[in-house]
Amino acid sequence: MKTDSRMVEALQNIQWRVEDYYQVNEELPADLPTLFGELGVPKAPENKPAYTYEITGEGTYQLCATFTHSSTGTEDQYLSDRVSVAPGFPGNYNWDHPAGEWCFERIVQKEFLR
Repeated sequence: MKTDSRMVEALQNIQWRVEDYYQVNEELPADLPTLFGELGVPKAPENKPAYTYEITGEGTYQLCATFTHSSTGTEDQYLSDRVSVAPGFPGNYNWDHPAGEWCFERIVQKEFLR
């Protein structure tokens, strides 16, 4: 479960970078290497498949990872529930996932960007 938690942290970092990139460039990054440049794309731990990022529409994208355990019923549930209802961001910060490959759908919150 610690590995899954680290993976969620990495995906959160990717999401924040996507949001920052969009704020500066007014478009989504084409891919993760564009987003991370010389820093290099974060690698999934313990021989897990690589994190994936895909643009799904105008201002929408998904972040995917492969988890060992379901997040439902874990100690992280409280945090997930609390942030997923943050005003103006329905679901954009919900990191609940089943075991196996899972993609999180995200929307750039344009009205909150400068």
